[in-house]
Amino acid sequence: MSSQQPDMVTYEGEAYEVIGLDGDGLFDPRALGIQTVAPHTACWRGFIAGYEVRARRLHLQSLALWSDRPLPPVFGVAPSGSAADDDVVRHPFDPSPGGQVRGEYTFDDAPISFTGALLVAREYVGRGYSTTGGDPPWSYSTVHDLTFEDGWLVDSIDRSAEMASARALASREGDDQEPVRSGGATHPVVLDRATRGRRLAPPTPGKGRGKKG
Repeated sequence: MSSQQPDMVTYEGEAYEVIGLDGDGLFDPRALGIQTVAPHTACWRGFIAGYEVRARRLHLQSLALWSDRPLPPVFGVAPSGSAADDDVVRHPFDPSPGGQVRGEYTFDDAPISFTGALLVAREYVGRGYSTTGGDPPWSYSTVHDLTFEDGWLVDSIDRSAEMASARALASREGDDQEPVRSGGATHPVVLDRATRGRRLAPPTPGKGRGKKG
C-alpha cells in the first residue's frame, strides 16, 4: 500500500505538508457520519484536508472527499463537483463507473479545535520515496514543529537546522530512511514537547482574525 497523500497546512503564507501528528481534533469525516472510500492506494482513508493558520488560529480551508454515498454539506458548505478518476467532471452526487463520488469543499471560516502538535514540512530534498510510511522528516529543507491548544497556535519551533544535521548524518552513514530521534520521539510522531522553547499565550478570541498567523 502507498503512503497516504498528506494533508496540507498554509503557515506564514507558505504551503506545508503535514508529516507528523500527535494530538486530537483535526477534521474526521466519521464525526459527521460521512463514510469515505479509498479512490486509490495513495488515499486509503478517502479524504484529503487543507488547513490554514490564520492569526494563530487553525482553520479548515479545503477538503476533498470520496464516498459511495451522496455527500452532505460540511460546516454548512455544500460539495462541488470535480473530475473523477476517469477524468470526467461530475456533480458530487453523480457516481463514477466504479460507484464513487468525489466532492470538493472550500471554507471561508471553519476554525478547528485541534489540541496537539503538527510537524509540517516543505521543499523536498530527499533522494527517495517510501511507499509504506512516507519519507523521513529530514527529506525536507524547511520543517516547523507547531503546537496547538484548542485550535490556537501556542508554540512554533523551526526544526530546519536539526533536519539538516540529521540529513547530513544519514548521508554519511549511507541510510536516509532511518527515523530521526529527538527526546525519545520517532517520526512520524512529532518531536518531544519537553524540548520546546518559550510558550506563546493564545490571543483573545475574536481579535486579529483574518491576518496571516
